[in-house]
Amino acid sequence: MTVLNSEPKTTSSAALLPPEGWRPALMSALASRLSRDKRVVALAVYGSTNDGGDAWSDLDLLVVVTDEALPSFREDTRWLDPQAEVLAAETFIGERSSVLRIFLADLRRVDVTLTTEAALAEIAQWPSVSFWKGATPLFSRSSVVSERLERTYPPPKPSPITADDWEAWRNRFRFRIAVAVQKMVRGDFLIALHLALEAEQDCCVLGMMLRDRELGTTVHRSGGGGNALATALMEAPNPNPPHGLLDKLERILDWFEELASQWIGALEPTSAPLRTYIQAARATLAEEGAL
Repeated sequence: MTVLNSEPKTTSSAALLPPEGWRPALMSALASRLSRDKRVVALAVYGSTNDGGDAWSDLDLLVVVTDEALPSFREDTRWLDPQAEVLAAETFIGERSSVLRIFLADLRRVDVTLTTEAALAEIAQWPSVSFWKGATPLFSRSSVVSERLERTYPPPKPSPITADDWEAWRNRFRFRIAVAVQKMVRGDFLIALHLALEAEQDCCVLGMMLRDRELGTTVHRSGGGGNALATALMEAPNPNPPHGLLDKLERILDWFEELASQWIGALEPTSAPLRTYIQAARATLAEEGAL
C-alpha cells in the first residue's frame, strides 16, 4: 500500500519572485537605451535600491525628459522594457512631476518619477520630493539636473486636513453606515457589504493619518504602527449576512469613534442614532424571520 504524504508542498519565495540582480540589469539596460534617446535628459535611481534592497524591493527611477516628450513617456511605458508585458499600473499626474507605478507581468515592480528639466529647476516649489534622500545619476546631460540630484530634501510630510474637510469626510462615513443598514433590511447584501467595506476603509485611512502624524512623514518602508487596527478590522464576525454584517457595522462605528477621538482630541460621540438604526434593523429582520 502506498502512503500518500498529506503535507502541502512548499515553494521557496525565491523561486516565485523575480531573479536576484534584476534591478541592476534593468538599470543597465535602461541607461544604455535611454542615453541614446535625445528626448531623455537624465536617468537616476533612488530609494531602496540605493540602500541595497531585498527580494521584495522595487526599483525607484527618476526620468527627466523634454517637455515635448513628457506625454508620450507618461502614457506609453514600453520605453521601460520593450519586451515586457505590463501586469498593472497606475499614474499620478502632478503639476511638476508624475509618478508611474508599474508591475510587469514577471512581477518586477518599478516606480518612476517622471519630470522635466524646467520643473526640476523649480524643485524648491515642489510640495514633496520622492527622491528626498538623494538620487544616483546613471547619466545626465544637464548640469541643472545633476546639481539638483546632489541635494537631499525634507521627507514628505502629511497633507493638512481642514476642519471642513474633516466634517465632510465624517459625514460621508455616517451616510455609508446608514445606507448600508437600510440595504440590509431590504435584503441587498451586496450593496450593504460594499458600503461596509468603504466605511471600513475610512477606518484604515484614519489609522494611516494618525501614523503619518505621529512619525511626521508619509513614507513607511515597513508597517508596524497600525497593525493592531488592521488585525481588529480583519476579525471575522458571524458569517450569516444579516447578523454578521450588522455586527460588522457596529464594530466599524466603534473603531471610527476611537480613531476620530485620537485625531481631534475630545470628541462627542455622534453615532447613537446610527446604533439605534442598527437595533431597529435587527428587530425588523427578526420579525421577518431573517435573523
